[in-house]
Amino acid sequence: RIKAKESFQEAVKYRPSLGSAWVNLALLLLAEGKDMGNPSNSAINPLTTVNDLLKEARQCCERALGMDNEDERSRALANRLIG
Repeated sequence: RIKAKESFQEAVKYRPSLGSAWVNLALLLLAEGKDMGNPSNSAINPLTTVNDLLKEARQCCERALGMDNEDERSRALANRLIG
């Protein structure tokens, strides 16, 4: 998951108008937040809180929704995630 998150972060860095990358990044952040309940998961930054991850995931969804693109699946998923 770490590699996937890094890949989507790179994707939005170079193609910030790619709504699907923003939504996928949000999904990975939410999964990371879910994993915080598992004490055996050492891959998560101990200084990051669940609220930080939720806030960042919401911002990713808002970025995807704020774009003028035709990726309806990404827009629908972003709406469901923050709705």
